[in-house]
Amino acid sequence: MIEHTVLHVSVPFNAARQRSPVNRFVPLRRRSDVALHWDPPDLSERGDVSSVAIRDALRRVILDESFEQAVAALDWALHLGLLDEFDLELLLLSVPRGLRHIRDWVDARCESLPESLARTRFRIAGHHVDSQVRLEETGEREDLVVDGQIGVDVDGREFHEPYFERDRSKDGVVNRAGLHAMRPSAATVFRRWDGLQRAVTVALAARGFAPPSEIQGFGTPRRRRVPRLQATGPPVRPES
Repeated sequence: MIEHTVLHVSVPFNAARQRSPVNRFVPLRRRSDVALHWDPPDLSERGDVSSVAIRDALRRVILDESFEQAVAALDWALHLGLLDEFDLELLLLSVPRGLRHIRDWVDARCESLPESLARTRFRIAGHHVDSQVRLEETGEREDLVVDGQIGVDVDGREFHEPYFERDRSKDGVVNRAGLHAMRPSAATVFRRWDGLQRAVTVALAARGFAPPSEIQGFGTPRRRRVPRLQATGPPVRPES
């Protein structure tokens, strides 16, 4: 589950007396839900009075948030054109070397947060994942194909009635393409991931595929943001 518990605030490097807006006697640095960053003047100049520049914001995400959330933020920025490949390389040069291989996990084709989280979690668990796979029969695209066997279409819509027939029709196309169709909701990805992971494992086993050797178990976000792939298992190749 994604939990947003800390607000990151950029302030000038010489800022002082930062107080809670509801209690002027409480310094902001003492609030557990606020993280202050005393930044140099050039960072303030790249942003505006209300926010920092997108590249600086994403740098903080890479440094301060969980690995999967950092991947999702970069997916989002690239997909919307807020960041291009050159900007991404400049961004990665500004973070510690040990965090730079996040580049191999990012996919600009990703169209939603739950899709990004699912892709990253499947990969962390050792699965090979292809994104936005074109279905020859109709030209539609499947969000994720896991190990070449399971077609996963992550549904982020709260109300499904207008799309019910279309979605059922697409599931038939996926099955005729030789894949096992699965359509988890965004809520399933956010809050019931373990059940979805087990369902994929069972579906793969039914097709004669053994579960992958786990590279790094998914669980509570760790302080080390990037999986230590070389230390705990074979490296995961980036998607083409």
